[in-house]
Amino acid sequence: MDTEISFLGKVERKDDILTVVDFVLLKQQVSYASTILDKEELGKFYESLMDKGENPSDWKVWIHSHAAMVAVFSTTDEDTIKSFDLEVPTDNWFLSIVMNHAGDLNARVDVFYPLHVTLEKLEWDISFDDPILMQAIKLEIAQKVSKLTRYHRDNTNWREVLKRIKRRVPTQIILAGE
Repeated sequence: MDTEISFLGKVERKDDILTVVDFVLLKQQVSYASTILDKEELGKFYESLMDKGENPSDWKVWIHSHAAMVAVFSTTDEDTIKSFDLEVPTDNWFLSIVMNHAGDLNARVDVFYPLHVTLEKLEWDISFDDPILMQAIKLEIAQKVSKLTRYHRDNTNWREVLKRIKRRVPTQIILAGE
């Protein structure tokens, strides 16, 4: 795919090791320089976690591709990462990963409290080799990811929507394009 794509991931932390143990691909629209998650599906995902008794705040990683661009965090990415600030004094951190088709990967952790501190260029390792799962992932991408034909903004105040959702779901929410 010659566009960006985003995933959310569940992280387990043991000492100084962060392990992405699960990830989800949500329905989204993508372009060469953006990925916009379907807001309705995002809300349903968080609700399903709560319905299963799972803590939504364990989903502390945003993984996205920069396709053919350099694997660095853009100013748009910086804004998205700031939206993951839970505005609480405990366990308020987030892992972000950007990669590209050349195989370059950049990982960082943002700790939001008591001060916003970013730890960049983290050491990383990929431990994954399952060709059957790879085929399933490719099929899911084909079903859930659609290319933007043109980009437009609606008049919805998504910051207000986010504040309402955060009151119900104490976790990270991505609002693309902010």
